[in-house]
Amino acid sequence: MLPLATLGLVFFGPREARAQDVLPILTTGIDAAGAGVGDLGIGARQSAFSYFWNPATVAADGPTELGIAHHIWVGGTRTYGLAGRARVAPGIGAAVFLVARDVGDEDNDTSSLFSGGAIAASFGVLRAGASARFVTQRIAGSRARGGSVDLGIIVDLTDQGVMVGASLLHIGQLSELAAVSNDLPLTLRTGVAVFPFQVIAVDDGFPLLDLTVGVELERNLNTDLNRFHVGVSGVVLETIVARLGYISNDELRGPTLGLGLSYDAFNFDYAVVAFDDGFGGPGHMLSLTYKL
Repeated sequence: MLPLATLGLVFFGPREARAQDVLPILTTGIDAAGAGVGDLGIGARQSAFSYFWNPATVAADGPTELGIAHHIWVGGTRTYGLAGRARVAPGIGAAVFLVARDVGDEDNDTSSLFSGGAIAASFGVLRAGASARFVTQRIAGSRARGGSVDLGIIVDLTDQGVMVGASLLHIGQLSELAAVSNDLPLTLRTGVAVFPFQVIAVDDGFPLLDLTVGVELERNLNTDLNRFHVGVSGVVLETIVARLGYISNDELRGPTLGLGLSYDAFNFDYAVVAFDDGFGGPGHMLSLTYKL
């Protein structure tokens, strides 16, 4: 997710430690395509970064894909991501990833990083996956390290017409970090993605429009905070994608907006993060993937 609360102590200053202060990058998305539809983990375009909200997506059929991501936040904060996904056997996919965030402010010595991999398999209409990561965070010279595991499933109910899924994220813990809780943001997500219709050309069957609608419920099991994520995306001529979404019960966000462009083997995605007034304007997420 993308609220400024995810920047932890950097913007909000001293306060009671909460789980979301620990490795705040874990509560943001990496892929601009997912961010544009309200952080959906099922209905967003499946890409090298789609493991983030549900590792079962890694089992999706498709070519090997490489991706890079860059987030431009307020206060000089930057996030950088690398990911790759490949089919390693019939019905089995794997992914590797490296993501880092740096505040870039001399007054706030804060950075975070996670790296790891994911694997998932298809069993008929069921996909199941798991990911593991090494995580580290530094705040004001104090460093914490640890690891976490994600688990996820996706079920195709009607031959790619309706998909339901669930994931349990950030099962793990960091070592002690001064003034901040070392509990990772243990999160349960459940949702559904619906593909209500497709408009195709009569003469050659070429898809003119693909529509996707999704809704997910997220619950932080440490803080008992609930959020709803709602999103819709439309793909025009398999080239241009328009995305809209909404995130409820967020301190700084509500509506989300994104665009995508496909050209040959390249996919470029952009999402704008409309922070509340007083935080120096919106944030921007960009990601580029290439299919080998």
